[in-house]
Amino acid sequence: VFLLAGEANWALEPKDLHRHIEQATKWDGIVVDVEPYLLKGFNKEIMAAYVSAMRNAYQKARSLGVPFILCIPYFYDSLGFTAELEVLIRDCCDGVTIMNYYRGQEIPHLETEASLCHLHQKTLETIYELQPPGKHGLKDINTYYHLGLKKVDENFQTLATHYQNQAVKISYHEFVYFQELAE
Repeated sequence: VFLLAGEANWALEPKDLHRHIEQATKWDGIVVDVEPYLLKGFNKEIMAAYVSAMRNAYQKARSLGVPFILCIPYFYDSLGFTAELEVLIRDCCDGVTIMNYYRGQEIPHLETEASLCHLHQKTLETIYELQPPGKHGLKDINTYYHLGLKKVDENFQTLATHYQNQAVKISYHEFVYFQELAE
């Protein structure tokens, strides 16, 4: 079981993240979900600060023996941050887990991240959204809520076959809806 922690402002002020890493010694590791693109005026400088903060946090985690997984969106490369994405994957984590919000686009949205994870021998995990449309601005195309877990499994099997040269893991967002759909 991993500790999940993250705040957008940790991209600029990561002190709280370091405290969470210390707490994660009691867990199997930490999943860090810092979303710098939510900060006002998000730009190249904020992205650079985020990369630096994640590099430092990863070094702290490694010094404590805490596995460090970055939760990232699928779109950094499409925003022009491919170089930063590579640094994040290569130097700032043990693996990535990716919020992959568009049904039917899971494979193309992971191309860059999968390639970089394979190149740098990092783990790759994809997260399927299960919350109902309307929550947090989700549209039907963003979630498997109405399609169910069978469709998630079918999609994941296709994705795993496509990326057969590396192990891809699966996660679900969020557990309460996983339980609901499993019934």
